[in-house]
Amino acid sequence: MVTVALLPGPQYRGSSEPMIQGFLTAIENSDVEVIAIQYADNNKELQRNLIQALLTKTPNINYLVGSAVAANVAISELRNHHHEHDIRILSTYLSHGVYRGLTRHKILFSPTDSMVEQGRMAITQAVRYLRHQTWQVWQQPPLETFTPNSITYKKIKSSLSPSEFRPNFTIIPISLERKPH
Repeated sequence: MVTVALLPGPQYRGSSEPMIQGFLTAIENSDVEVIAIQYADNNKELQRNLIQALLTKTPNINYLVGSAVAANVAISELRNHHHEHDIRILSTYLSHGVYRGLTRHKILFSPTDSMVEQGRMAITQAVRYLRHQTWQVWQQPPLETFTPNSITYKKIKSSLSPSEFRPNFTIIPISLERKPH
């Protein structure tokens, strides 16, 4: 029997409920048992509190499966509670922190829906629409998975922004006063 604690993120928002339903459906008639489902916003402190409570109140957890924020926080919490060798971490989506956890063999699995590639596709679709060109009604990159041993530069490049990227926002005030003619 493999035991799992799910940390999907906020309840009733985002992808938490579809993730849980998909996970429960996928493990039906298997030796995987969900022994806890804990919800909190994807905030490091809130996720840390959930993990600390799980480690105190829920014995015999084999895997923590959760959001990228939960997976990142779990790395240090498992180390602090001396569980880094007996509880494993899986993430339900990829982030820069999850990528670092994968490369350090602290997180064992994460899927990717190639977010960078999705952005490129979205911009291409919008431009084609504006130019009155044909666009595809349904388009998506393939879902792929990462483990510490399957990370490739090509998959990372299509999934995460460059590490040096920092968004730069500029607000240009517009005067609402009427100028005399």
